[in-house]
Amino acid sequence: MAQIMFLPLDERPCNYAYPLRIAQQMADIKIIAPPADMLSHQKTPADTQALRQFVYDHTWRSDVLILPTEMLLYGGLLPSRRHHLTAADLSGYLHYLRAVHAAAPQAQIYVSSLIMRTPQYNSSDEEPDYYAEWGKKIFDYGVQLDKTGQTTTEIPADIIQDYTTRRQFNREVILALLQLVHERVIDFMVIPQDDSHLYGFTAMDQRVIYPQINQLRLNNRVLVYPGADESGYELLARAVNHLHHQTPKFYPLYSSIHGPLVIPAYEDRSIGESLKSHILVTGSTLVGTPREADVILAYNTPVKTQQEAADQDHADISMARERNLPYFVDTIRRFVNEGRKVSIADSAFANGGDRQLLTMLADRPKLLPHLLSYRAWNTNCNTLGSVLSESVIGREIPNQPRLANLVATLSDDVFYQASIRAELTQTHQLSASDLGKHQNMVAQAARERIVTLYRQTVQRSGLPPLKKAQVSVTFPWQRMFEINCTVQLKEETKL
Repeated sequence: MAQIMFLPLDERPCNYAYPLRIAQQMADIKIIAPPADMLSHQKTPADTQALRQFVYDHTWRSDVLILPTEMLLYGGLLPSRRHHLTAADLSGYLHYLRAVHAAAPQAQIYVSSLIMRTPQYNSSDEEPDYYAEWGKKIFDYGVQLDKTGQTTTEIPADIIQDYTTRRQFNREVILALLQLVHERVIDFMVIPQDDSHLYGFTAMDQRVIYPQINQLRLNNRVLVYPGADESGYELLARAVNHLHHQTPKFYPLYSSIHGPLVIPAYEDRSIGESLKSHILVTGSTLVGTPREADVILAYNTPVKTQQEAADQDHADISMARERNLPYFVDTIRRFVNEGRKVSIADSAFANGGDRQLLTMLADRPKLLPHLLSYRAWNTNCNTLGSVLSESVIGREIPNQPRLANLVATLSDDVFYQASIRAELTQTHQLSASDLGKHQNMVAQAARERIVTLYRQTVQRSGLPPLKKAQVSVTFPWQRMFEINCTVQLKEETKL
């Protein structure tokens, strides 16, 4: 049996529990991952030495190792934005990767290393404490510096020094890892960029990183693109394709002819260009006709700018004029009736699913239960990368865990993210960033609302019935933004 060593970007379900719940259903590939108590906890870093030892102990029997720099070097994603590491720490990390390669020369080593993000708002929820007051100004400072080469600012000098020093270290880490790719210590590397923008610090970092990739002739083994939390999932899919000697073929079906050209919120390039990168990360390919495809990628996109899912009841009129959902859904129905595998990347809105699309899908009998994957969460590339990965891995697992995963993702991405999150926050006047003593109450309310919306929206679609006892909701970071949603289906569902 083949073996994959999987280290997550951080401990949140999108990076850890969700990929594992279907990947561990594969019959011929064993997934090894560290226990949850070894990982980071929000801003508290993991013990990187213990994690490195865990990976090393399993190296000799692994066929693929998936190693995110944020976890192995910094101790987690949030610690990577708050650390005070030195050149000696980087040197030790590079020495460790060389040791792993020497210990298991047979194994493919996939490494991810993010370009550090620069959010456009004031919040220290995931950033250094000073970001609560200076976050928007730091972003504006970067944009002005990028556009003009000079800037004036009221931001205290010590804050600018702290922030830019950490960004410089981030660039040095990426450049050093590129050298390891050049030396073939690392077989494949991804450089995702979280919350990117056309101008600013991320763009300036790209102007250093892209030329180095070109100079070292690494364009076939290193990819830079928008994303972050989907990256581990995609590298898992790449590993599965590698071990199965396969290249799945995807045909994109867009809900609007404008879709491929839209630059979504939190990203710096068009949807069509990002799709190419994420297809390559997973080790898949795009084809020009449905007949050639293994999977139809039904891509629900915005048509101008991407609004937030919580505001979709007031969506721009262009979403009705320039996006033909009836045709989109009818085409999905025809493909499903032909026995084709169909997955839906629902990126019409940011941070949640398109309720109108889900209702229309549910009104087509026996359509939803046959979907290979449906995702609609956070950014466009978070959604896209997760759907591609679930499409690759989902073809390898039994029907029942595929259905349980589908029901859980609908519950999380559409019911919770697009409706319940804002509803509960407003109704109970909650702090979105700190639930405190309200966690149990909010979790119970979320479960009840998920089951209610499920019954009202999709239960007549052919999906299995759902009761509150079958749904689990927890808040891994004690905040409203994300949940860990799991579903246990009690009876075998016959399609």
